[in-house]
Amino acid sequence: FHGTGNRLLRIFGHAAGLPRDFSIMDQADAVDLMGIARANLGYGKKEKRFPKKETLHYIYSRNVNTEIPVEDILGGELPQFADYTDEVLRIFAEYTSRKHDRNLVDYDDLLIFWWLMLEQSAPLAERIAGMYDHVLVDEYQDTNVTQAKILRGMCRAHDHITVVGDDAQSIYSFRGANVHNILDFP
Repeated sequence: FHGTGNRLLRIFGHAAGLPRDFSIMDQADAVDLMGIARANLGYGKKEKRFPKKETLHYIYSRNVNTEIPVEDILGGELPQFADYTDEVLRIFAEYTSRKHDRNLVDYDDLLIFWWLMLEQSAPLAERIAGMYDHVLVDEYQDTNVTQAKILRGMCRAHDHITVVGDDAQSIYSFRGANVHNILDFP
C-alpha cells in the first residue's frame, strides 16, 4: 500500500495539495517531529504525567488508521491521559503543520492523501483507478479502514479485485488492522 501510494502521490499528489518533491519520514523521524511539536507547545514540562512523544505518535497513527476518535483512544486504551484530549489535539495540529511547512509526509499520510485523491475528485479518481485493470491484495486480514476505502476507490470502475488472507492470522490490530475487512468482504 505505502509503495503504491508513494508512486501515485509523486504523479498526482499536487491534486491533493502535496508537492511532488515531498520527503517521507520513517517512524523514528515522525516520532521525533511529534516530540518537537510537544516541546514547542510546552507540554514537555508538565508537573503531572503527560504522554511521551512515542505515545503521542501511537495515538495519532491509531486515530488515522482506525478512525477511532482521539478521546475514545485516550479513554479506552490510555485512561491515565484521558484529561489531556485538548492538549493532544493541539500537539497533533502542530505536528501536521510542521509536516506541511517542511514538505514532509509520514507513512499514514501516504494512505490518507491517496484516499483523498480518490474521494475528492471523481475525474482524478477515475484516472487513477483506470491505471489498474485488476487489484490483488495479499494479507487482507491485516488491512485497516483507510486501506479498505482506498480499495473501494481503486475498483470503482470494475469489480476486478482479489484478496488473499486468513482471518485466524490477523495480528496487526494494534496498528489499526480490522479483521472485519476480510470477514465482511463481499
